[in-house]
Amino acid sequence: MDDPIGMDADEAYARVVERLLPGRILRGWRRLEGGISAEVAALDTVLPDGGTETLVLRRHGPADRERNPDIARDEFRLLDILWRDGLPVPRPVGFDSGSTLLPTPFVLLRHLPGSIETDLPLESRLEQMAAALARIHALDRMAELSFLPRIEDQFAALVASRSAAPDLEMAEDRVRARLAEAWPLPPRNGTRLLHGDFWPGNLLWQGGTLCGILDWEDAALGEPLADLAMARLELVWSFGMAAADGFARAYGARSGADLSDLPLWDLGAALRAIMAVPDWALDAATRRRMRQGQRVFTEAALAQAGG
Repeated sequence: MDDPIGMDADEAYARVVERLLPGRILRGWRRLEGGISAEVAALDTVLPDGGTETLVLRRHGPADRERNPDIARDEFRLLDILWRDGLPVPRPVGFDSGSTLLPTPFVLLRHLPGSIETDLPLESRLEQMAAALARIHALDRMAELSFLPRIEDQFAALVASRSAAPDLEMAEDRVRARLAEAWPLPPRNGTRLLHGDFWPGNLLWQGGTLCGILDWEDAALGEPLADLAMARLELVWSFGMAAADGFARAYGARSGADLSDLPLWDLGAALRAIMAVPDWALDAATRRRMRQGQRVFTEAALAQAGG
């Protein structure tokens, strides 16, 4: 069976299992859908005692590799720290940062049970999401996580960038003007661990409980309101503006964070999306819906931030 790795995947994945987990053998594999920035495969393995275990192999995409050539190593290090600290993340079992086993870097993880779908009422879902994000931001491991990038550096580069043809429908000119006026923002909540892509598609649920937080390749250190703002825009796309506002209130109650600069970080999240979303493979209807939601989000942030 072939997979887009430039070689026979059966042989390649069998070699990964043999090298990283001596004594195991590969019984089979399958591609997992839903990965946007990475190719994901489930590897079904047989243990020496005859037991079985499914592992997940994530191969990082070209954009992530260009941004951080050591992304596989760094994701492994981060997940190991988080797993040992008791966060609901996949336990990492191996990685290859030098493309010695596959043509591109990858990280190998234990499979987490659960589903991104849940029948929970939205309010309960948002409460658990807010509690999980507050728990991430409360993690006291800054010295161990110093290898992660700074979110302020990423946003500063975004604010300083220029667009040859600003997206006026998305108020890009007004967003840029307000951010240029306000930047740099004061560090009101200190430097914390940020997930970087905290949205419903990266969360697993089981029995009405949030049981897994996936896809940490965008993790960074910095102001937690950046993480909150990016999550809010994702919630606008998924559930609407009222859900994003309810999430912010629940997060504020859980974390005790100073939310006074949240409208400005919302504008940063909106600008980030203006630059990134056009590169996503979206159908026309989804793109229209997301742009409509983002306009509402942006106008609300501009009104609150005085733009």
